[in-house]
Amino acid sequence: MVADRLSDEVDAIYKITDGKVKARKENDSTILIALPGPAGSPWENGMYSIVVSYGKQYPDVAPTVRFSPAISHPNIFASGKVSLKVLENWTKKFTLLEIVANLYEILKCPEVETDQPSNLEAAYNYLNDKTCYESNAKKIAVDLESKSWPALRSARPSPLRRR
Repeated sequence: MVADRLSDEVDAIYKITDGKVKARKENDSTILIALPGPAGSPWENGMYSIVVSYGKQYPDVAPTVRFSPAISHPNIFASGKVSLKVLENWTKKFTLLEIVANLYEILKCPEVETDQPSNLEAAYNYLNDKTCYESNAKKIAVDLESKSWPALRSARPSPLRRR
């Protein structure tokens, strides 16, 4: 069942990341994630709120992933929707863990080799004015750290519910 799979994935995130990444199943089609920025990146001091939405065809069809609020990043649209290779090449063997790993990777090193980046201004800054890009990222990180979801940040996953 999809609900059981999502519960298992939430628990796996907590265990594999030693509780550094928080995830909570909001309902049978939405998972909320509190993602700390990767160390050594300009995003490192932030706590990012991610909403993962699953449609009725999951796991055959990839979920939608978005930052809430959106951040200025080459792989993130103004709406917060994320462009990830794992989502574009989705198979039902992929899980929330691959999504989180890909999110960390794009925060550390944006994917700008595509013909159409999700955010042109951020891609331009990343490629042509890295100081500006990093300064913007650090400012966003500080702003979001102070506004991050306290309830989710301190949350532990709920026990698995088997039906």
